[in-house]
Amino acid sequence: MADFSKLPPSLADYFDAPEGYKGHFGWLCGYSATDDFLENAVDRFSCLNQAARAHHGQIKLALFLDAGNKPISTVDVPGVLHCQMKAAPPLNLLHAKVALLGFKPDQPEDAWRLRLVVSTGNWTKETLTESLDLVWCLDLSSEALENVTKDIQQSCADFRAAQNLFEDISSWCDTSLLSLEINDRLTTGGLARLDVNAWLNVCRQYADGKPRLVDNRKRSLFNQLKSWLEQPAIAGKRNYLAMGSGFYEGGKGDKSLVPQKIVQLLQDDDLLTKKPEIDLYVNPEACQALPIMWQRSENNISLSDPLLSWQRLNAPYMPNLFSVLTTAMSAIR
Repeated sequence: MADFSKLPPSLADYFDAPEGYKGHFGWLCGYSATDDFLENAVDRFSCLNQAARAHHGQIKLALFLDAGNKPISTVDVPGVLHCQMKAAPPLNLLHAKVALLGFKPDQPEDAWRLRLVVSTGNWTKETLTESLDLVWCLDLSSEALENVTKDIQQSCADFRAAQNLFEDISSWCDTSLLSLEINDRLTTGGLARLDVNAWLNVCRQYADGKPRLVDNRKRSLFNQLKSWLEQPAIAGKRNYLAMGSGFYEGGKGDKSLVPQKIVQLLQDDDLLTKKPEIDLYVNPEACQALPIMWQRSENNISLSDPLLSWQRLNAPYMPNLFSVLTTAMSAIR
């Protein structure tokens, strides 16, 4: 019998409430989502089954998706509110897959925990069953703020960046139900959202350091590479680079592709040697113009398929690229 206990957590596992806690309120954004995944996630997060959530009627998760998605109904997935775009947003795609979750224990009343999840995969069943994806997760408790260290300050900076991201996305979407009042009082979901925002505001007071959550609302990820890699703690020239994605640019290979531009940028700034070893991980069914680029390249580039035939690579990441960009795995573009 297969031993599944040693397998890494699935994306849905990151919605599990810590022992002694229950999900209070959270935000999710992504390119797409499916009812079955969301039902699984909110069940784990709230510790309530579908019938119980339908009975209580409380919003547990606010969901923001790209405008091309069909609405997801609270009747189909009780506890999840799909906040749809109010108008054309200032972007081509909402492509970031990020979750910001708040958990509250039974006792004591003033304790809380926050969790930040950054995923390369969407909130879909396909992510769980068919594709290779990465997840970066960060937890922070109210108790940790009683003895603030440099690591805690860095974590607070990460949560501040996530809060800023969701504030912007929320402004593009219809979140009116989260402010709904009944008898001059906010609903339980609205009150829970205020609680989690208050916890995040406490974190902001201790935030220090460059956030490890990187997005491209104002600058492209490509243009942020240099500033990240020149940080004193990780500065230096490297002789190895790995890059991977589920999709690359098309064309005839007559123009420089993004992987080539990244290599050139790093070499121009003396962050990568002139003859590095480069591993480029691809989906063999969707290589686009990469094989042509590989044949013409003067660098030692290896094209690799890291997957079984039934799996698909969906990870826009650069593993071990100076130990920085593993946190910048997906962004609005």
